[in-house]
Amino acid sequence: MKQIYILLLLSVCLLGRAQQIDSMLAIYKNQFQHEKLHLHLDKSVYNNSETIWIKAYLLAGKNPSKYSKTLFIDWYDDNGLLLKHTSQPIFDATARSQFEVPQNYKGQALHLKAYTKWMLNFDTAFIYSKTIRIYNKKNSPKTTPTDITSTLHFFPEGGDLVTGVQSKLAYLATNAYGKPIQFRGAIINSKNELVDSIVPLHDGMGFLLFQPGLQDNYTCNWVDELGNNYSTKLPLAKSNGAILSAQIVKNKIIYAISRSISIADNLKSLHIIATQHQQEIYNAALNLSTKKTVVASIPIDSLPTGIVQLTLFDNNWLPIAERIVFVNNFLHQFFPIITTVKKDVAKRAKNSFEITVSDSLLSNMSVAITDASLANDSSSNIISELLLTDDIKGYVHNPSFYFLGNEDVTKHNLDLVMLTHGWRRYNWNNIVSLKTPNIINEKETDYLQIKGKVFSGGQVSIKPNEILGFILQSKDSSKQYFTTQVKQNGTFELKQLIFYDTTKLFYQFNADKKLNEIGAVSFQNPISQTPLFKNIEVSKTGDIDSAVFASNDSINQHIERLKKEAKNGLLKEVIVNSKVKTAKEILDDKYASGLFKGNNGFAFDVLNDETAKGSLDVFHYLQNQVPGLTMSHSLEPGDTTALTWREGSPEIFLNEMPADAYDVQHIQMTDIAYIKVFRPPFMGASGSGASGAIVIYTRKPDEIKYNGTSILKSVQLLGYTAYKEFYQPDYFVPQLNGPIDARTTLYWNPFVLTDKNNKTFKVDFYNSDVVKKFRIVIEGMNALGQLAHIEKVIDK
Repeated sequence: MKQIYILLLLSVCLLGRAQQIDSMLAIYKNQFQHEKLHLHLDKSVYNNSETIWIKAYLLAGKNPSKYSKTLFIDWYDDNGLLLKHTSQPIFDATARSQFEVPQNYKGQALHLKAYTKWMLNFDTAFIYSKTIRIYNKKNSPKTTPTDITSTLHFFPEGGDLVTGVQSKLAYLATNAYGKPIQFRGAIINSKNELVDSIVPLHDGMGFLLFQPGLQDNYTCNWVDELGNNYSTKLPLAKSNGAILSAQIVKNKIIYAISRSISIADNLKSLHIIATQHQQEIYNAALNLSTKKTVVASIPIDSLPTGIVQLTLFDNNWLPIAERIVFVNNFLHQFFPIITTVKKDVAKRAKNSFEITVSDSLLSNMSVAITDASLANDSSSNIISELLLTDDIKGYVHNPSFYFLGNEDVTKHNLDLVMLTHGWRRYNWNNIVSLKTPNIINEKETDYLQIKGKVFSGGQVSIKPNEILGFILQSKDSSKQYFTTQVKQNGTFELKQLIFYDTTKLFYQFNADKKLNEIGAVSFQNPISQTPLFKNIEVSKTGDIDSAVFASNDSINQHIERLKKEAKNGLLKEVIVNSKVKTAKEILDDKYASGLFKGNNGFAFDVLNDETAKGSLDVFHYLQNQVPGLTMSHSLEPGDTTALTWREGSPEIFLNEMPADAYDVQHIQMTDIAYIKVFRPPFMGASGSGASGAIVIYTRKPDEIKYNGTSILKSVQLLGYTAYKEFYQPDYFVPQLNGPIDARTTLYWNPFVLTDKNNKTFKVDFYNSDVVKKFRIVIEGMNALGQLAHIEKVIDK
């Protein structure tokens, strides 16, 4: 009776532990998802002085990340020395960035690390890294040396070999650069007897069914593709234990647990948990006290695309085996359609395409159109990175291959990747011990913040209603005006700021003027200017592919030939066109920047509009100008519900900074120069901009004779890294003897947006003097975290 009571008590305790682990996994899923990052670059190879254009996409689990507001990218040379630390704001889990290759750069490649502060809370091995090829005439292509050392690694399925138990033994052969190689090998036992022979099945990988004997050691003698001979020891087998094997059959994961004949008591009752994106999808208790093998299945037909991790625990909830499998139900994509409106590969000819997304979800895409003659690396893309390589450690060769089809051979080859790469996103010991991750960097709920403290040396106390006024002046002399309340302990902060480069901040106290004379203000810089690493260890990347040089040499030689012909007067006169800018386009260049540029909506030249001067306020003015915009009642502080447009309340911005509609309403119309009303979706908003945005620009200093900052105290602050717009010539009016147009990136747009009201986006661009055929690459992510990748070459 006493034994039965103990067994019942033990069962209750184990059940309680299982429920606690379920609860911890739910906490990890909801609060501690890991961010994954993909960077879309406009092309694969760059010359010195060229700009690398970048669009970043972030997922947290399977959804667009809401954890971070700032993206950091650190750039390193071929020696691992830091070249530049950059930062950019993140809008709806995406960001844009750029980097100009130094004119005198002599390296073969640039190396970058991209991350958010949230990523730094976890294993830094998962920080995004990329190597970018740089074409340099001095880096002549070399033949592959014959003295490169190769390596052969063995990976028992589940983690361990067990004596007397047959299991899969995977292997991977690579060269010193981490690239897969061909080889052939023979496995022998301690008596020098042949056990089996092996060759790679795909990209240096393969597996064999292997059953180690009692107290036997095994060696693989093998020869690589260069004829070099090696000898590699196989992992030692445990004398007793349990192994975990798994495979996908139709819409199920079939897994098996097998144990040795003799086994310790803690391995007679086991537990298995399957997780995806840190969410538990399966949990079972297994009894192996009388059975040597247990086989079961896990339905997967409703799971999203991605890695599923199976973890086997002993009776004390200590992890003893792990297996990852890749589930692909082809639910991870959406499909933009490219329609040709006008195609012309002649010099400086105009081309037009339309990109259509048929569904109603917000889709956020980037589009690059480049010279299709350039060497292009299509080995990875947004799908292969966010769903595969971001979740496992180690190099995966040509990961995009595994998403090209649904054939059985592709699935089997992808499972070889699972067998030869580990998954270590979280620590099971912490979860079992009911510990949460040690979070150093909390989730970012805001963009830039200006924080500080007022010191008066005790001569003046801070009054309860003390207000500190600010004028934020950028390099182009444009100004933004703010106020904030100073707490009685002297601290203050300004939130929701977005500004770039070096900015001058003027300030003064409004309530107690004496503070302006004797008060001192200490400011914290709003963004970190410190890179993650000052230098890094640069891994070997191999010699430059001769194909890269062949394509770039051909294009660069063609460009040099055109320049020489133009210089010698041999080049025939080229008639091109350049469109004359309208008054509104001139205003847009002067006032709008970044995401606020473009023509997705309405623009109003208030500066030269006589009707604006007679309007009661800015919103009454817009009601008469924008179809569907209404104001139902008088605005109150913090109230936007009175403004309605396109079934919602539009976001309000003053000089591209988030603003309260009540405050904006009281700006004199004579102080306003330019207004833009953006149709939804608008990416400059803190949310998805589902109801569009209204952006009001006040007059610049050259339009008003006022210099109110000369008597104010000031401090310099550093904001986000300055971003320049992609240059796109507009040929329309005849020109003579213009410079050679040698662009190889013809079009780059990091924010191509569609939704239920705007399902089609028009792309217009002009050809250069050198491009004969175009490569169009579209990548993107929608509101559900579904991904898109399209690559298309267009020629004659």
